[in-house]
Amino acid sequence: MPNFDASLFEITQVSSTVTVDDAVTFFKEHGIFYYADANIAKQVERFGIQPLRDPKFLREFTLEDPRLARILESYEAIDTYVLGPHPGAFYCYSVKPNQGHANQAIVYVWTKRTRLEFFPTSHTGPLQGVSAANGLYQVPYPWCRKKPWIQDEAEKERLKEIPIEMDGGGVLIVHPRMTFAVQEGFAVAYGCRKRDAGDSDT
Repeated sequence: MPNFDASLFEITQVSSTVTVDDAVTFFKEHGIFYYADANIAKQVERFGIQPLRDPKFLREFTLEDPRLARILESYEAIDTYVLGPHPGAFYCYSVKPNQGHANQAIVYVWTKRTRLEFFPTSHTGPLQGVSAANGLYQVPYPWCRKKPWIQDEAEKERLKEIPIEMDGGGVLIVHPRMTFAVQEGFAVAYGCRKRDAGDSDT
């Protein structure tokens, strides 16, 4: 894992210093990419929620940030679910390391005002969690605070939860093991895998 630069994670987007050409590598290294896009809420209002539950609908969104499109161009959505707020509870899609995760991504399309927090680099090491009613794994907050995936004690102290705010909705792309909390907001989530990657366990 490269040295973590928290300045690249702004409150509403991954810093614009990360270019379109950098976007895929950035997502591969950091396990997260996001952008607040008020257009998303407008598109949801126009289409309605029900069509969004079709995995193929992910391709119908017009994304304001071309970096998101660059990341997603090699993925296809294979399933969907919905996710709402649960303040203070941290979740991830999978707690077990799996080689197949390199070919997977979860895309959350936030349909209205959203507030999130995530633990940077949490996708890189050991996680503990229990199956939750929303279909994800809930990772205990004390476990997150201990950051067992980080070996350097000074780095553990330096890295804190990073907030994200999307006043009019937006898009969040995460590695299946990235751990985050939804303080406010509602999303349709698309489970994606790279084309021609084949089936893999979660």
